[in-house]
Amino acid sequence: MKQKAVVAIISLFFLVTVVLLVFPRQDLSKIADAYLKLGELDSAEAFLARHILRNPNDLEARLTHARVVLELGDTSKAVRVLESIRADARPRDSLYSTGAVTTLRQLSDLAARHADSVAGELFRRGQFDSVSQYAYSAVASRRKAETLRREEGDTILSFLGKWNIAKAAARGVVSEHLAGDSGSAMNLMLRSPISIFDSSAWNSTLALAGSTVDSIASAAFDAKRWRETRRLYTFGAQLYELQNDTMEQPRMLYNAAMADWNRGRYVSARSLLAGIRDSFPHYKINQIQNMIGEAATASATTATIQQLIQMQKQASTQFDEDQWLQARQTYRRIVALVREQGVEVGEYEPRSMYNIAITYYNEQEYRQARAQLVELQRKFPSYQPDMITDVLRKLERSIR
Repeated sequence: MKQKAVVAIISLFFLVTVVLLVFPRQDLSKIADAYLKLGELDSAEAFLARHILRNPNDLEARLTHARVVLELGDTSKAVRVLESIRADARPRDSLYSTGAVTTLRQLSDLAARHADSVAGELFRRGQFDSVSQYAYSAVASRRKAETLRREEGDTILSFLGKWNIAKAAARGVVSEHLAGDSGSAMNLMLRSPISIFDSSAWNSTLALAGSTVDSIASAAFDAKRWRETRRLYTFGAQLYELQNDTMEQPRMLYNAAMADWNRGRYVSARSLLAGIRDSFPHYKINQIQNMIGEAATASATTATIQQLIQMQKQASTQFDEDQWLQARQTYRRIVALVREQGVEVGEYEPRSMYNIAITYYNEQEYRQARAQLVELQRKFPSYQPDMITDVLRKLERSIR
């Protein structure tokens, strides 16, 4: 091994000596070439830098220098060198200009792929608050690559580049919404880096964002996460509205209404359904009209039940404090409300009738208590029959 190292050093010394003897001292690029052939990148870069200082118009050396710097891992420096070549090149230097543009485009593509990969992984993990910075970094890199492709005259790849920009932008927009910043997400849809694209890229971004939201919302719906489902489908409807998509927008709004319905928020569901009916009169018109009527009934029932719950608490407090008259009056109001609204949920009416009888019993008004229980047995024969029969026996003994 030592012998081979010594031979390599001697060979390098001999090669550099020959170069120095054969070429003028000023032609440092030849020395750099010699080091490049030996794989000595650091030495090659140093000699190229010195040569370019003396010969700034040597675009070939500058292009080689950029590629060496890139090989050494200094991407930002390589980009600066390549951009300077691109700016200084004249029509007769098109070969070097094209080489610089191509290398810059390759670097932009590489940066975009890296940012896309990181954004995709964070998205899959659900770390939405960290996705957008990588997604928009990918957008910026792909935009630059697209500009460079146009300089190369590659219109097919330019079209594909726009599609990739749309995908990255869509991921960023959706992530901002999922991270809870829906206002920022919607503002972003109306400004750079999306709205500056041509209409095809704009629509592609919206379509991809809409389909992504649809997929996530569907999973939330299946998991019965109604609040999240409602938020996602509403956002999806906004995305499709920006596309003037009259097929997907009402479907998104309808699913949002179903999420509200399943949460028991019938007033909100009814409002969404009425909006669909008015804006999209051909979308499930009969079904939506029926549901609007059902929502009105359900919302009224829900409000009534909330009122009954409060009245029940009040009556229970009065009962526990031996306020028999006040408790009886409250229980009578409960019975009246149930009969007026036709509430069929729970056992509010029979339970209140029983409690009215007990208030009479506790006041030793046994005949009134018996009359109340008899009416209860007649109207609700299946309500606690054994218990009521037992209380009636006690009342008969007390009346005698």
